Amino acid sequence: MKTEFYPQILSLAPAWKRLIAYLVDLTFLHILVIFLIISTYGREFSLVFNYIEQHGAMEYIIKEGLFKDKLEIIQASPVAVQNMLYLQHYIFTQYFYLVFVFYNVVSIIYYALFWMGTGQTLGAKLLNIKVISVNGEPIFLASSIMRSLGLKIIEMCYGIPALFMINPIYKQYFHDKISNSVVIENKDWQNIIFEKPENGKAAENIENH
Repeated sequence: MKTEFYPQILSLAPAWKRLIAYLVDLTFLHILVIFLIISTYGREFSLVFNYIEQHGAMEYIIKEGLFKDKLEIIQASPVAVQNMLYLQHYIFTQYFYLVFVFYNVVSIIYYALFWMGTGQTLGAKLLNIKVISVNGEPIFLASSIMRSLGLKIIEMCYGIPALFMINPIYKQYFHDKISNSVVIENKDWQNIIFEKPENGKAAENIENH
């Protein structure tokens, strides 16, 4: 039977560091996703814009402003406006769909690989914090994927689950708990002592900084 060991002496990462690290990762991922979309589908979008320009709809966008005084524009050129609105809707729909799909796939892979590898994403490295398993080992692929999916659930719930700490002793939130992981200050990584807690008093020896 496998015995779980919990960290007795460590510095748990404060919530503000985790939040900033997440925002850094979020910014990086969105830049990466936009780059991937442009690299992959840039030609298709370029063809659509060229079509609009050739059919004169772009002149109406520039002259009248986006959706400004649509009645006058429609009276001036119904066909051009119909093409413009249809293609505009197509572009925005396709773009947001691609962003949604690319972001979720890329972010799950990104978090899983970094957590499984060094325990640090780019944001975590910048803030000098680290993700480890509750028994002191690096988290494995299954736990990394589980943690990534847990983070996706939090994002899809508009961050509401992140407002509630499930295990205050180890500052575990939803995605920490389901993946049996904790987030620590990386500077104390070599000084962690792992012991099995006695009588549920594991928190007595934890030093929070």
